[in-house]
Amino acid sequence: MNLLQKIFPGKFKQDAPDTGTLVHQFIVEKSLAVVFQPIVSVKDATLLGHEALVRGPKGNTLESASALSAAAQREKCQRAYELACAENAMQRWARAQGRGKLFINVSAACLGGADGVNMAEALVQTLRSYRVQPNRAVFEVSGYSRFEQPQLLAQATQFLQAVGALVALDGLKGSRSNLAAWTELQPDLIKLDARLTQDIALSAEKTKVLGALVALAAQRKTILVAKGVESASDLRALAALGVGYAQGYFLGSPDVVPVDAVNFRARTVLEQPLQVSLSHSG
Repeated sequence: MNLLQKIFPGKFKQDAPDTGTLVHQFIVEKSLAVVFQPIVSVKDATLLGHEALVRGPKGNTLESASALSAAAQREKCQRAYELACAENAMQRWARAQGRGKLFINVSAACLGGADGVNMAEALVQTLRSYRVQPNRAVFEVSGYSRFEQPQLLAQATQFLQAVGALVALDGLKGSRSNLAAWTELQPDLIKLDARLTQDIALSAEKTKVLGALVALAAQRKTILVAKGVESASDLRALAALGVGYAQGYFLGSPDVVPVDAVNFRARTVLEQPLQVSLSHSG
C-alpha cells in the first residue's frame, strides 16, 4: 500500500493487477527510480524547476518510461503505477531539497477518470505530506487530445489550480484537437512537442508554426516550454521567437540529483546578446 492509499483508504476504485506482473512487482518492491531533468528560463538562464522522469530497474526490459507506461496499461494497473511514480518523485524531490518547481507526469485517462478529483486531492495531500507546497508543483497532463470526457478532466485540473498547483499540457503539436484542449482546460503551461522545436533553426515552417503558438500563448497568458532542445543554434532560435523556457540535453541531462544551476554551455548561449540569423532549409 502506498501513501496515497493510506491517506484515502477505499476512496479509489483501485486497479487490481495480477500480482505476478512486473509493474505491480516494481510498485510493491519500490524499485522504480526517478531522475530529474532541468527546465531553464531562456530569458535569464535561471532554473524554473525539474521534470521527474521515472525509470525501471537498470538493465530490465522495462527500464524506459515509455516501456513502463505501456506495460502498466497492458497489466491494467496504470492508476496504481502513476500514483506510485508521483509519490516517488515527491519524496525524492523533498529529500534532495530541489530548487524551483517539480514537474510531475500524469495521464488524462487517470486524472480525468471517474475518480479524477479524488486522485487530484490525493496528489495534493501527498505533496503536503512531504512538505512540498502545491504552488511548487506542476502536473503535466498527457493524452488529453484523445480523452473523450474533457469536462471530467477539467474538473480535476481546476481542483489542482484552485489549491495553487500549476497544470501543463505535455507534447502540444498545434493540431486542432490540441488547440481545443488548450481552450477547454486552460493550462498554466504548454510543453511543446519536441518535433516542433528540434532543428527549428533550419526550418522556416517550424519557425512559422512556433511563432503563431508564441503569439497565442501571449494572448492567453500561458507559459511555453520547448522540449528536446539539443543544440546551441536551436536554443538561440527559440530565444529569438520569444519562447520562455526550454528543456533538453543541451540544457542538462536527467540525473538522480536535481541541479542547483544551469550548465555552463547553456549559460554561455543565453547570456550572449541575441543576434540570430536563421539559415532555413525549407
